[in-house]
Amino acid sequence: MSPYFEKEKLDPHLTAIADPSGVRCFLVEGSERALLIDTCSGVGNLAEYVATLTDKPLTVWVTHGHVDHVGGAGWFETVHLNAADTAAAQDGMALAHRREYVRTAMDGELPPDDAFCPVETRSFAPLDDGDTLDLGGLHAQALAFPGHTQGSMAVLLPELETALLGDACNTRVYLFGPWASTVADYRASADHFRHTYAHLYRQALVSHGPSPYVDPAILNNCVILCEQILAGMDDREPGTEIGVPVYFAKRERRPGLRADGGFGNILYGRDKI
Repeated sequence: MSPYFEKEKLDPHLTAIADPSGVRCFLVEGSERALLIDTCSGVGNLAEYVATLTDKPLTVWVTHGHVDHVGGAGWFETVHLNAADTAAAQDGMALAHRREYVRTAMDGELPPDDAFCPVETRSFAPLDDGDTLDLGGLHAQALAFPGHTQGSMAVLLPELETALLGDACNTRVYLFGPWASTVADYRASADHFRHTYAHLYRQALVSHGPSPYVDPAILNNCVILCEQILAGMDDREPGTEIGVPVYFAKRERRPGLRADGGFGNILYGRDKI
């Protein structure tokens, strides 16, 4: 067993894999091929670990260019990413950024240097809205969901009635930093996604948090929060997240737990209103 990864079998065809920082990637297996969605933060040889889980030909898709999703891309020969996130990904693959992300996520602990993927830059194969992969009895479809980053993608698994939302919509949507959209643009993106695709899945998966599952109603909640932010009716609680001054749309008792008992929150930069 790898000291760097933990797996959780969600379905005969679907496995969640978590690295030491707590971020998840997902392995989807059909009868003919396998798809890895995201590559975690680059700690531990993810390619070798995935090879212990499946011997099928593997395709790798990355939902967006942040360090905790693209950090392990260098372990694989070919990785697909939306072109709008190329600059974010090249920034995220920098070893110094990966080390700092993992150190922060692990409360100051840090695996040895040789545990990190040594590759710091690479080119990516394209991943575009509507791209579909036939895995044999199962299909995966990449769906544009910009906002968290300009190139953020979700993945629909129609036969499993499952949407992998990555960081595009979860219990804490981050709309701050150079790669994020405005709140208004994110609202439009989330509204389009729910009206176009929500009827095609009954369960949603996310990359962070105590469980890989999230209530699909999170999408509606985030649209409502955007509307409150734009109307100046959110809590607009000032705070700091990963060293960046932000507003919390809803006050929290602890990270991810809203003080009002609701679920789903948006942390946004002052320049994103």
